[in-house]
Amino acid sequence: SEYSEKVAARIDEQVRQIVEHCHDDARRIIRENRVVIDRLVELLIEKETIDGQEFRQIV
Repeated sequence: SEYSEKVAARIDEQVRQIVEHCHDDARRIIRENRVVIDRLVELLIEKETIDGQEFRQIV
């Protein structure tokens, strides 16, 4: 029915907005923590694994 199509369209739009918001948040978090992430990447490339203490020292 037309009503259910309208409801489905509203739900789809809300889901799209939520996903877009979460995507933006994830990109912002990565941007804000880029230096730490890059240091972790370098260490993991060098050592392959790190323990919790090493992780906490970097973070």
